[in-house]
Amino acid sequence: MRFRPYFINPLPGTRGWCVLLAAAWMLFCCGDLSAAPILAARSAGGDTLSVSPGQTIDLNIDLSGLAGELAVSSGFEVRFSAPGLVYESYVWTLPFLSGSGDDLSDPHLASLPAVIVDGLFGGAGSAVDVHFDNFASSGGVGNGTLATLTLQVPADFPTPATVIIDVVPGEFVFDDSPFSETPAAGSSFTLTVENAGPVVGVALRAVHTPTSPEQGAPPEGITSTCLGGRFYVEIWVSQVDGGVAGITGGSIDLAYGNAVATADTIDHGGTFPNAATGTIDNAAGLINDFGGATTVAGVGVAPVWALLGRVGMSATGTGTATFTLGHGDIGFSLADGQGPLNGDPQVALSPAQSVVVAEAQQSGDTDCDHDVDLEDFSRFHACSIASDPIGDTPLPAECTLVDLDSDGDVDRSDFAIFQVSFGIAPG
Repeated sequence: MRFRPYFINPLPGTRGWCVLLAAAWMLFCCGDLSAAPILAARSAGGDTLSVSPGQTIDLNIDLSGLAGELAVSSGFEVRFSAPGLVYESYVWTLPFLSGSGDDLSDPHLASLPAVIVDGLFGGAGSAVDVHFDNFASSGGVGNGTLATLTLQVPADFPTPATVIIDVVPGEFVFDDSPFSETPAAGSSFTLTVENAGPVVGVALRAVHTPTSPEQGAPPEGITSTCLGGRFYVEIWVSQVDGGVAGITGGSIDLAYGNAVATADTIDHGGTFPNAATGTIDNAAGLINDFGGATTVAGVGVAPVWALLGRVGMSATGTGTATFTLGHGDIGFSLADGQGPLNGDPQVALSPAQSVVVAEAQQSGDTDCDHDVDLEDFSRFHACSIASDPIGDTPLPAECTLVDLDSDGDVDRSDFAIFQVSFGIAPG
């Protein structure tokens, strides 16, 4: 804590001299009264960085100018001059704990990843920013990195672009004083986004039923499903560099939490049916080199995405199944002869996606999101159409949780059970 200089007029008698002595003691103990800590955003020690779409960066929030004391409580905002970056995660420097009860950052760690957009965190019309607040139960942080944000530049981020990032300090408490202090703001951080060449974007989506059509926009995706049910993990690709040749093929790796979900089938779909590759290794939780090829030009030209393929998954345990993309050994090629493209930033992989697997609490809740709503009805309707009343054709695996009477089909008796629960949340 640095006290601000002020002047004391001598007072008559002993009391005046005591005040002067106290002021002198403060000067002796605290040194430079005008100094103040500085808070700024930096990456690799610098205040500028050039990246390409698809790249991930670590942005440090650095504290400097301290004279031996430690920050035991900190609050600040990080503001962005433009929306669109993906805020993947953050980590506080110890002894500040990330995601703890003392971590009041907004958005909280559990809510990430998220796209930074105007008004997402602060309400409509607010600055494009994120908020940080934390308290140390013991010890504190001195000069150096206070927290680190992990940001990704999406594959379809417009280029060229410049994003100015500022840190706006809030109140800090230091261990040498019970009083709060607001550090000074350091210089702005400048992030320049430039297109370094051809870029293939790869998106990951978990869905309850296969998406049709297989070219267009990737589906919304699910975040929860029921134990014992089936779902699919779909891989979508697009040429996002502004070119119009289209993608002729390539492959990716898909890692998954095998304690919660296991892979059963691989479906390459109808867009990239040639030279199909991919092997399932449930022991390692990996689909290796999953992909295919096409002889058709102009496939997957942004803003259109094309389905590379899908993996059928069984929800075998409760918990969170996290799916993560990796670069395959077979690079992507474009119809104009460019390629193979592989690695960052030529192949821009989307962030990991998670699906929570839980036990169903009531009949009809097919996605285990604790209600029976129109999403469940949509799934029920699709399965009723796919159901064979004669029984010659097995019920599709993804319809198991819709067969509410467990008789091998989806019919009026199942609908009667569904109606009882519709619109009602358990409890």
